[in-house]
Amino acid sequence: MLNFRSIEISDMAAIKQTMACVEKPVSAFCFENLFLWQDYYKTSVCFYKDFLFIRSTIFDGSMWGYLQPLGRGDIAEAVELLKRQAEMEEQPLVIFAIFSDSPVFNDFVLLRNRSYADYIYEASALRTLSGKKLQPKRNHLNKFLALYPNVTVRDICSKDREKIENMTLEWGRRKDYPEGELLVIKRLFDNFEALRGDLYGILAEHNGHIIAFSLGAVINGDTIDVMMEKGNTDYEGIYAFINNEFVKHLPETLTYIDREEDMGLPGLRKSKLSYHPQELRLYPTGVEKNSRLARMFIALKQCFGDEDEFISHYLFYYSKPQTRVMLDNENGFVAMFNVHVFKGQVFERLAYLYALGVKPECRGRGYAVEVVKLSLCRAKQNGCVLALTIQANKDFNAWQNVFDFGSYAPYPVIFTTPDDFDFGTGNRAEDIAICRILDVEAYLKAFVAINPSVSATFSFKDKLFPSNTATYIIQAGRVVKLHLASDCRVSYTNSQLLAAYPLWDTKLSIVC
Repeated sequence: MLNFRSIEISDMAAIKQTMACVEKPVSAFCFENLFLWQDYYKTSVCFYKDFLFIRSTIFDGSMWGYLQPLGRGDIAEAVELLKRQAEMEEQPLVIFAIFSDSPVFNDFVLLRNRSYADYIYEASALRTLSGKKLQPKRNHLNKFLALYPNVTVRDICSKDREKIENMTLEWGRRKDYPEGELLVIKRLFDNFEALRGDLYGILAEHNGHIIAFSLGAVINGDTIDVMMEKGNTDYEGIYAFINNEFVKHLPETLTYIDREEDMGLPGLRKSKLSYHPQELRLYPTGVEKNSRLARMFIALKQCFGDEDEFISHYLFYYSKPQTRVMLDNENGFVAMFNVHVFKGQVFERLAYLYALGVKPECRGRGYAVEVVKLSLCRAKQNGCVLALTIQANKDFNAWQNVFDFGSYAPYPVIFTTPDDFDFGTGNRAEDIAICRILDVEAYLKAFVAINPSVSATFSFKDKLFPSNTATYIIQAGRVVKLHLASDCRVSYTNSQLLAAYPLWDTKLSIVC
């Protein structure tokens, strides 16, 4: 087993020397970046057999992701060591930033996630902002200079710790950004003198107050990684200004600027593209082929044809072992569904069944029905009252009839997630859900709480969940569940019960 440990400042020379083997590096191979962010991502390193291994937490901290091993040894041996490490930890092996074309990576599914592409710019272009394409940036810069002629710029020094911390706190309050930024600032100033060699930083002040700062570190001889940039947007054009000033303060030997990835954020992507990068440098992420994670990627690709960026985002941020329901036959994987728990305004726990997929060559054999059954059982085990799903393909519906899914709300379902991930069809107007009740008694109690004057007696039979089979009496704001009465005149199926006693949440917040 590889013995990983935290990154020490004393590792700087050895790590930088090892990373020099990456001919066209990205920010992931910047020592300062890894060192400063290690508290937030729990980044750790291991030197073993002429290789440097680096890992950080991914999937909301639930598992490890590794950078491609760096060194002059046998890459196949290094990857085999990582396979054993992942196997011991009972996790799929995920390797980021694979820059090598070694055949060893034929054992991996390669994901090319556009969100992880680093934006590489010519320093001279950002310094001069010349040409028609950058005219809007010159305009922003000139307007800033006209509005605020007394702004001063200087290099960051060790005495600026409090100013930088306060600026970061204020920026975080406006942006609701993770506290990881403050951990970076703390580690930066704790090691300021030791890092000064390849670290560049400037700040801008107006009337004695800091209004922007920028920090970067040299990745190799000609490229610098811009690790952090903050600006007070009360000052119009502040980012055009600090961006331009930072490049002007760099030595001319640094000919390329790596402004890192856009993380799939539309506003950030638009901003980075507006500076017209010379290159979007993207190295794929590898997921070991025999893992369920890789099989899910392949299934999502085959069944829905989505872009790697969308699939990767779902797999890395939302798909977890407890959400995946995957079905195998004697030849391997055949079908999947995903059970996500949401909270509504009426129900504390609702299951949303997402991305039903059956391998194209295995369709029509009952696998969809089986995986839906397993998913409904998983949802009930998770304490959900209802299971909702949205049919993107209305012709693929044998399972709907088998389990008697009924209409849910007449309005589109709105999903709330931390990053606005689209769990729907891509067209909100078409996000009309169908529903299967998992706990009839709990559903009726929620209905009666809103409609206390309703009175009724009916029976309900449920082959999938026999605990729901009963006679239900609704009276005086209460629900009484009795053994099934043979003489009950009214009997409901799931779809009929939903129609007779409609109750829905259309604004759902993800729980897991």
